Amino acid sequence: MVFSVFGQTMPLDGGDAEAVIDEFARAGIDVKKLADDLQSEGAAGFIKSWKDLLNCIESKSFALAATV
Repeated sequence: MVFSVFGQTMPLDGGDAEAVIDEFARAGIDVKKLADDLQSEGAAGFIKSWKDLLNCIESKSFALAATV
């Protein structure tokens, strides 16, 4: 799988990601907390989008049922 970030393709092996993460740690960033926060925020965003989708489907189902 290939990911594109700012128009650049990330190498399959992650490129210099480990070095960049090490730089963050040396700068005093709690990398574990950062990862945990990003994971939680990502999950929360997915859950919200999923619920929004289900609500939209439900609305459209009711609207279609009303026309029958």
